[in-house]
Amino acid sequence: MNIYFLPKWYLQDKLLKKYKRLKLIILVFFIMNIILFHSMIFQKSKLESLQNNLMDKRQQYTLKKSKNINQNVKSMDTYLNFFSNFHVYEEFRNVSVENNNIQLEFVGNDSSFSKFIKAVENSNKFTIVNINSLEESKNKDKHLWQIELKSKL
Repeated sequence: MNIYFLPKWYLQDKLLKKYKRLKLIILVFFIMNIILFHSMIFQKSKLESLQNNLMDKRQQYTLKKSKNINQNVKSMDTYLNFFSNFHVYEEFRNVSVENNNIQLEFVGNDSSFSKFIKAVENSNKFTIVNINSLEESKNKDKHLWQIELKSKL
């Protein structure tokens, strides 16, 4: 019961305006929801592509790191192989090993040096790359040679 008299057409118009406003608000929310959903899907695909890129970089870094580990192991294997074969010659100084290459200085007389060279050639595990005679000591018995070897393994 209404205390005030309002025409029925006025009340219906007012109710229609409320429904129209409500429909407009629902429509705006629905459009905003669709826009946000599409932007979320786009951001998700972008995030997945970045994640795939990151995984590729991680795999490259891991592969590069494992290569370095293999090089260190290769250097260590070369070093151990060299000293297991030639440990009887104790005239070595400054032994440097890098991957398959060994650089060393040999101090001794000519006969021990020639025996060492023959042992290296007969072992078939190393190739002689370079031999340099660096200096003669005051007593003519001892010489200093720089030798560069490469492992065949």
